[in-house]
Amino acid sequence: MTVAFVDNTDLWNETKEIIIYPGWNRNIKIDLAGKNWKNELTGFRNITELKNRDKIKSIYLIFTKTYEGTVYIDNIRWGEELTAPVVADGYSQQDINIEITPDDYFTGKITLRGIYFYDSNSTLELGSINLILRGLGQELTIFGGETINVFNDVFSVISPNSLGPNNMGCKLEGTLIPINLSYQGVALTLWNREQWQLGTSYIWGIRAKDYFYQGNYIGGLYYNEKRGYDFNPDIFNGGVEQSAHIYGGDAGVNIPFGDILTLAINGEYLISAYDNEKPVYLLENEESISYIAEEIKDTDDRTLNYIAGDIHIGELKFYSNYRKIGGKFFGRYIDMDYKVGSEAKIFNLTYILDGVPPFSQLAQISSEWASFVNYTQIMLEYDTNKSIVDTYTRDTYTIQLKNNPSLSFYNYDVYFKYNYEGNAEDKSANQIDTRVPATTFNFLTNISLWGNKISSKLLGRYERIRDTIYNAVKDIYEDIDTSRITGFVEIKYKPFRELEFVTNYKHIIKNEETFGNFYAEISAILFDLLTMNISYGSTPFTGYWLENASDETKNMITLTIKGYF
Repeated sequence: MTVAFVDNTDLWNETKEIIIYPGWNRNIKIDLAGKNWKNELTGFRNITELKNRDKIKSIYLIFTKTYEGTVYIDNIRWGEELTAPVVADGYSQQDINIEITPDDYFTGKITLRGIYFYDSNSTLELGSINLILRGLGQELTIFGGETINVFNDVFSVISPNSLGPNNMGCKLEGTLIPINLSYQGVALTLWNREQWQLGTSYIWGIRAKDYFYQGNYIGGLYYNEKRGYDFNPDIFNGGVEQSAHIYGGDAGVNIPFGDILTLAINGEYLISAYDNEKPVYLLENEESISYIAEEIKDTDDRTLNYIAGDIHIGELKFYSNYRKIGGKFFGRYIDMDYKVGSEAKIFNLTYILDGVPPFSQLAQISSEWASFVNYTQIMLEYDTNKSIVDTYTRDTYTIQLKNNPSLSFYNYDVYFKYNYEGNAEDKSANQIDTRVPATTFNFLTNISLWGNKISSKLLGRYERIRDTIYNAVKDIYEDIDTSRITGFVEIKYKPFRELEFVTNYKHIIKNEETFGNFYAEISAILFDLLTMNISYGSTPFTGYWLENASDETKNMITLTIKGYF
């Protein structure tokens, strides 16, 4: 969805696209002051501020690329960012766990969960149920209210994140002895206005793998989804707007050649089939009914192809994979990180340098130096992805040197990364990534002192990126190559297990502008039952590559208390 404002001059200003998932999407936030708006003056690129925001006469909510169904909108709020700490409604969650073990062969566990969040469900009514019965190597799960991982497969063909909170179903999984056949069977129903009622669509399927000799396996998968359009249908006999099938298999082989070389290959191939090649999707609300027609052609690519290879030769490791997800593969529930209609390749080469000078000599100086260089490796990687339904492409080259990432002290990570992404050369595609190409040099280290009670983290980063700025002389927006320098320091003090103090500061210089982000946090465990966290500001980094989460200090205090009973 996107949000658009029309001001008193009839100028249309629209936000970037926001992804929403089936079910409740609470507290979707639109930054009214950021440079993430587009209008006619910017060529409809999201690079400017919201114009005349004090003179808005119309607000539009635009929904695109949608599923069939009904959208409910509630509690639209408008305001400025707070400049002083305030007390606000918090988030709390209750879990009730009941576990029964009548003998050594059978275990039962029930989890009931209710959530309180910003005046929603304030009585902490039951939000979900999860009943697990285990015995004799088998496990039965009966669930409702919240998502589960349906199939444990490479691409999350049924992605939990896209199912939404209102679903009901069961899953049976286990291993059949002595043939080592592992299986998963699932059936669930979803899409309904009310919780604890059968939905308008349902899915059932099974996945099986047979393991033999040193981890080799061969398996198959099938599932069927029937999408209905009635609000409270008979899911077995009622009308269905589309019935889609996914079937295929996967296999893996692990071949050792003595102590010299190990070769591992695994792959997966799936294909979609449809009962109706020209489905008509029905969209129904309180006032009207609309229809959307689709045509699936015989020439459309409906397959998912994946193959990965892994070769070990001493300290040298080579890994590569290839995946292609066709534009008409039934990807309604596929993990959004992979996207339907894309083709990608990864080539990754790593080498352990512990026995190579100067690392081998440094390890002989002392035990601390030995820890510092332990499992030092260099990585070369090429990662490419392109869309087969539009003009999007991405090419990333990475060189990385790091030691053992599991070390709690003396950990370092240096990398150089070049990324060319988007379709900046194809302005007509309206999918422009204004931060490409990007070059990043990064240095990160952790240092611990006094028995690991005090630790510090240092980060230095240089980036050469493409940015968009406003040229006041020409009265236009221009794409320019610019530099960004980031410095970050963090100090953590943990006098004992139940108490921890953290403070950090990030400083950014970009386009002759400077930004600073200060963050502090105290965490404590009380009576081995409660975890309390009080913080000031917002965390500055997130993710493996330490992407920016916030550039400026936010003047807010957050108190979080979690309890498990």
